[in-house]
Amino acid sequence: MIALVGIYSHLAQFSQRHRKGTATTIAGLTAAIGISVAAGLGVFVPHEKSATPPQGDHVIGGGESTTTGALGPALTTTTLTLATTPKSSNATGATTTLPPSIKSQPHSAASAPSTELPTTTTVTVARPVGITAGMHLAFTSSFQGSSLNGSKWQTCYPWADSGSGCTNFDNSELEWYMPSQAQVSNGTLHLTASKVTTIGTTRAGSPAAYQWKSGMVTTYNSFDFTYGYVQVTARIPAGSGLWPALWLLPQNESWPPEIDIMENLGANTSRIYCTFHPALGGESQEIYNSPTNLSSGWHTYAVNWEPHSITWYIDGHQVFTSSANIPQQPMYFLANLAVSGTGQVPNASTPDTASFDISNVSIYQN
Repeated sequence: MIALVGIYSHLAQFSQRHRKGTATTIAGLTAAIGISVAAGLGVFVPHEKSATPPQGDHVIGGGESTTTGALGPALTTTTLTLATTPKSSNATGATTTLPPSIKSQPHSAASAPSTELPTTTTVTVARPVGITAGMHLAFTSSFQGSSLNGSKWQTCYPWADSGSGCTNFDNSELEWYMPSQAQVSNGTLHLTASKVTTIGTTRAGSPAAYQWKSGMVTTYNSFDFTYGYVQVTARIPAGSGLWPALWLLPQNESWPPEIDIMENLGANTSRIYCTFHPALGGESQEIYNSPTNLSSGWHTYAVNWEPHSITWYIDGHQVFTSSANIPQQPMYFLANLAVSGTGQVPNASTPDTASFDISNVSIYQN
């Protein structure tokens, strides 16, 4: 049984290896809640599992859905003031001065408030609403410094790393992922897609030209986990053909399952796809239509993966829960900016350079 708040849709299993589709029209936003989905969504077809190393499904799907409803629990926030040295703080929700190394992490303390003036900007960040009693911070990265931390992050799919880049061969994507396209500055990871012809390889290893180069990261070599709350603070790019995604894949490189925390097709930056591809049974998906343009600022995307359910959150609001065929195996985290591969292609709206920006990745476990 699939339980959800808001819009829902169920996907059937498909067996084609290459996935393409045509996006169709979804009804306008409901003014009161900013959510509405009409029947007749386009379907993007996933590949079948093959004897070759799996590419991961990582695909936008669709099905009929006419349900609308109110959003889940409201966003809980904590205000942080960033500084170069720690200072005292007051109770949760009040202004707190913290070092930059934890600028995006939830924080609370019971000491008396500081009387010193803040030395840098005060920002409000989401306190994870899916955290349960007894959870601890098992993994975090807030992208300090001027380069990517190679002990935490790798920049290619583990099954396809040629030593000089990679791509997802099964998706007919236009980009070749390169380490140089995953850059860190000002506390932000920039996964940058650039319209520059780049030489990569085919699946067989022969040289091939790709129209774009782009960036991705994974925790394959550094961190995998079974069950936990994953929260990412990110800003998506805009432009047809751009396909930013946050997702989880099995550590043993099997496929499925796959948990897509967030995917977006850049022609509509108000629409987020939250999808679960189980090892058994059909896919399930929530299509969330935001009342705002999500590329214009920072937003949080999260899942709480538990033994008997997976729950999705956007900006602290619960938007979807799936409770059938939940994975019971270690998985790792990925973030990438693909180009095309979903039926959308770059056009005049697509900038020659676009960046999927991430300021924090945090994973909590019991």
